[in-house]
Amino acid sequence: MLELDQGGCCRGVGLCIPAAEAGRESPLVWAREMATGVSIARWVSIDVGGRSVRAIAFTANRDHPRYAGSVPDDRAAALIAAATGQFGSCTDYLLNTADHLKALDLSDSYIEGLAARHGIPRLWPCLRAAPPIAPELCRQYFPD
Repeated sequence: MLELDQGGCCRGVGLCIPAAEAGRESPLVWAREMATGVSIARWVSIDVGGRSVRAIAFTANRDHPRYAGSVPDDRAAALIAAATGQFGSCTDYLLNTADHLKALDLSDSYIEGLAARHGIPRLWPCLRAAPPIAPELCRQYFPD
């Protein structure tokens, strides 16, 4: 699992849940992100078009036994290559994340470096065929 960790800042995509759907969708997002205890939900301020908005971010729980923030990159790549979970392989999760970031023209040197160790020279076919993604459709980037 890839999580936001302490320090710095990031550029990314936010999941916008319309108020009319929040009662139905929020518990699903919460259950997915909080299922293992690896995440900590935090209120953060995000910049949306020059406007500060409050949002919930799911960040790394450094006290969790699965926290691997200090694992060297080569070891992390080897663990990712071998690991699988209830939602699929870690390699697929990493490459899917890297592909989606690239499709959104977002850069993350850590994810790109790990993906490069797995030989990621392409975008997934579903992204090549997809029309440009509008921000309000960002839920597509949170696959089950």
